[in-house]
Amino acid sequence: MEKHFSNAFNLNDDKYIKKTKKRLLFIDSRDCLEDVHNPFNFTIKLDKTIGIDQYRNIEKIELKNYGIPKMSNKEHYVILDIPDFFDYLDSSDNASHRSSCILYYNDTSQSTGNVKQSYENHEFDFEPRLSALNNLKFKITKHGGNEISSSDFLGITFSDLYTTFLFEISYLP
Repeated sequence: MEKHFSNAFNLNDDKYIKKTKKRLLFIDSRDCLEDVHNPFNFTIKLDKTIGIDQYRNIEKIELKNYGIPKMSNKEHYVILDIPDFFDYLDSSDNASHRSSCILYYNDTSQSTGNVKQSYENHEFDFEPRLSALNNLKFKITKHGGNEISSSDFLGITFSDLYTTFLFEISYLP
């Protein structure tokens, strides 16, 4: 006797397939919990700073928007290194080689310390998925990996500067 279960359980049915969710994550360097404010080298702890649980099973993170204060020197870009998003960039500059990405000033004529939003679409894919993300460490440097200092801003102190980032996180709940 042959049994048929054609209508009993269909794994291809949409209600049984886990769907990727997307969340926007906004980071402002002024919200880091470190004692010394450095908008170019800081860590955000999602559970303590924002009060959310870790993101888990992350498939992709996209940098959608950023704001970086313009330096007084002739640099037209900065190097962004986030250790969890490493090895995305091949570069002739050894300091940026294997980092996360390059962020360009979209208007190099802007005044020192001013921030003009820049829209980008840097994608960081994780295969296998990134199991969890609770802390994000940001390090922003100049060409050659040189640290950005207050002397790059003609007397504007770090306490008056900040950086911002908008990420879209795709994950499986």
